[in-house]
Amino acid sequence: MSKKNKNKNISNNQENINEEVLKEEAVKKETVQEEILEENVKEEPVQKKVDEEDSEKKTQSKFVKSFTNRRFTAGVYSTIISVILVAVVVVLNLAMNNLKLSYDLTAGGLYSLSDEAVKIVKEIDTPITIYYLVTETGVDERIKNSIYGFEDINKNVKIVEQDPVLYPAFGEKYGIEDKLASNDVIVVNDETNIAQYISNDKLYFMAYASDESMNGETLDTEGRIVSAIQYVMSGKKNKVYCTQGHGETVFGDDYMDALEKLNTDAYSLNLTTKGEIPEDCDVLFIGGPQKDFKDSETELVLEYLKDGGDAIILTADTYAKYSDNKMKNFDRILDYYGVEVMRGYVYEGAGHYYQTQNYVVPTINTDSEYMKDLGKDSVIIAAAEGLKLQDKALRNSLTRTVLLSTSDESYLKKDVESGETEKEDEDIDGPINIGILLNDKTGDDESNVVVYSSYYFIMDNGNGTVYNPSVDNVKLISNAVSNMISSEVNAVSLPPKSLENVTVTIPVRDSIVFAVILIIALPGILLMSGFVIWLYRRKK
Repeated sequence: MSKKNKNKNISNNQENINEEVLKEEAVKKETVQEEILEENVKEEPVQKKVDEEDSEKKTQSKFVKSFTNRRFTAGVYSTIISVILVAVVVVLNLAMNNLKLSYDLTAGGLYSLSDEAVKIVKEIDTPITIYYLVTETGVDERIKNSIYGFEDINKNVKIVEQDPVLYPAFGEKYGIEDKLASNDVIVVNDETNIAQYISNDKLYFMAYASDESMNGETLDTEGRIVSAIQYVMSGKKNKVYCTQGHGETVFGDDYMDALEKLNTDAYSLNLTTKGEIPEDCDVLFIGGPQKDFKDSETELVLEYLKDGGDAIILTADTYAKYSDNKMKNFDRILDYYGVEVMRGYVYEGAGHYYQTQNYVVPTINTDSEYMKDLGKDSVIIAAAEGLKLQDKALRNSLTRTVLLSTSDESYLKKDVESGETEKEDEDIDGPINIGILLNDKTGDDESNVVVYSSYYFIMDNGNGTVYNPSVDNVKLISNAVSNMISSEVNAVSLPPKSLENVTVTIPVRDSIVFAVILIIALPGILLMSGFVIWLYRRKK
């Protein structure tokens, strides 16, 4: 082989070797790239995961920081305070509803029970049900509020509403035949089944003057229901016998209502025709006779009193005493107790009379149970005579107590027909007694006699001889009867409440308390709370 060809072959082989090397290198390079690609492919999700984790950590960091920044803290604080306030309001509302707390701001305590009523109701130890008869559209809120006040005081008292239209014969099972109407009341003793019916016109009524003009509105729910409770607990009706046949004055409507609430009925008694004082007489009433008693009548009265009988005696008119028919027998009844009637009219000095000098505003002996609940200037006695306590020797069993008297500036006008009001030489200086309690204990018998030296105050004319809302003359009689009647239940006649000019009246002491709370306490609390919050935030 020629050298030339040999070189050519060598050259071709070399080229082939180079091509193969290049191919191997290309394959290796491709393999390496594939491996790198595979590695990249494998690393991609790992990196993505790392990135996601980093992103999540950053998000969590921001979220955690959001709970610690000032804005979040303030928001949480506000939310907590709001929740607490809402919870407090809800709890207070529930408490108020359950406790039924209320405050009556009316001047006469129109919408709440009086202290005397509360005292009586608290002592009830017998289950009592008050049936409030009412239709859906016939509710009198004033009556309803007064009725439900009883249930709040004693768990033995239960209020049940009954529709008189749906159940018109409801009262028959309690022996009540009256036609029932909305706002009527039936009080029942659940142990004895004794019941008393009260019509709505007794609970609320309007008074009219003699000219038929309206004289005022009154609410008597409290007094009537207390009276009914006392009756169903005792089951007894008391009796007052009023002497007749001598020109006596009869009780006015206010006094009859008061007696009715004492569960006491008044009966006329003619001593001449009857010939005796009935054994069931709880109180004998002699209302200012204009003619003298007969001897036989006087003996009946004295015998009744000596046997422990109780009586209320109003003296006769001075004009009757000046007549030819002297009142010697009537005077003999009072003389048995060492009491003498001083003939004439009492005149008072400045500040102790109402309108005219013989409309006396007496001093009241409030230490006596017979003058209970009578405040200063709450009694007016017109045309009063004098009552003298004689110094003669009397039995040791007798106690005499002055109930009403006049001031040192008063005097007894002897000549009532002179027309003079100024004090004259023959007139008698005050003070002068115009109300006396006589208590006589003889063995097992005890007699109580109340004597008032005027009969005018029991007439119909605004609770006395003149209309004055502050006058409470009725209690002169009702207190006496209440103390005289015998009963297991302490009888009380509560007066009706006037609806005239019912206004919200806040006593001075309460107004000061409210002012301190609203003007000083609450603003002070708010300021202190704000300062504490500011100080807390500042330190942070």
